[in-house]
Parts: sequence; structure tokens; C-alpha cells
Amino acid sequence: MVIGRAVGKPSSEWRLHAGIYQRHEQADAVVHTHSDNCVAVSCHLKPLPGFHYLAGEFGGNDVPCVPYSTFGTQQLADDAAAALTDRSACLLGKHGMISRGKDISAALDLAHRLEIMCWQFILTRHLGEPELLSEEEWVEFHERMEKVSYGQFI
Repeated sequence: MVIGRAVGKPSSEWRLHAGIYQRHEQADAVVHTHSDNCVAVSCHLKPLPGFHYLAGEFGGNDVPCVPYSTFGTQQLADDAAAALTDRSACLLGKHGMISRGKDISAALDLAHRLEIMCWQFILTRHLGEPELLSEEEWVEFHERMEKVSYGQFI
């Protein structure tokens, strides 16, 4: 079966995918996109902050953003793999996003969720700087997630 445009030629981002598989044995699927809202937020080179509790579904209180590196480089692969140590997705500075999951469905779901979260963040910024969840609220959120077994994508 042929998928994509190039037959037998790997993507320029093969290092990015390979680095995540090598560093995270539990990752059985990786999704990388240049989706509009993830790109927009990633261009600020800052994490997606914990403005909404669903940002916690990616494994922490925010979604990290790795520094800009040229596409296809080992530096980008290393930075992304490191950012995914405690997270299931991250923004790639001035580039897009990447997610990892237990299967392709989980990784795609995370990519879609991150795109929606970035869009919601952009919308909230139209009203000003959103208030972030407090440390106490994050503790309660993560305890609740563990109890009900939601968001266990890491």
C-alpha cells in the first residue's frame, strides 16, 4: 500500500517520529500536523497555558512548546522527544504540533484536541489574558482524572 506522495522515500520529519518512538516505548503512534491554530500558538514560542482544565488531558498543567529548529533536524527531534517525557503532545515552535498515543486513534484524537484547545485559547485572548487554573485546581483535576481514568494517554 502506498500512503502519501513519495514512494519509498521517508518524510523529511522521519527523525522527529523516530526520536519519539525511541525515547517513549509506550508510544505506538505519532501524529504531526501543521494545523492552523497550533501553528498560530506555536509562533509565540510559549506553552499553551492552563487556561482551561482540558489542557490537563495532555499530562500536565500546560502544553509545552519546544524552541524553533529547522524542520527535519535532529535538534527538533530531540527537543520534541524530551518535551513528550511527561506529556502526550507538544507544540513545535513556529512549526506545528506533535502527539503520541497508545494507537493511531489516540494520537489523532490528541492532535485534534490540541487544535481545538489552541483555537479556544486564541478566542479567549480576544477578551484579554485568561485567568489560569490555580495549583490547587490542577491537583484536584489530576486526582479526578486518575480516579475516573480519563485522559490516560501518556
